[in-house]
Amino acid sequence: MCPIDDMDDLFVCAGDVEGEDACSRDSDGPLIYLDDAGRFHSAGTVAFGDGCGKGIGGEYTKTTANLDWIRETAFLEDVV
Repeated sequence: MCPIDDMDDLFVCAGDVEGEDACSRDSDGPLIYLDDAGRFHSAGTVAFGDGCGKGIGGEYTKTTANLDWIRETAFLEDVV
């Protein structure tokens, strides 16, 4: 669904197995995943895509690429 060369340090490509992704007015919305322990984590935020990502997924800015800014802005020292 997402081309492998689409991955880098800043963005990740993701999409629904049904072939639809974030759509209009979803900008800056969260990309969240559930770990094996049942905890939710932020993986990224909606950045851009082609239409609603039908069959190709959409681009998300990786949360890890912005951790320093998040810590400084939110005054959080223990964000991992």
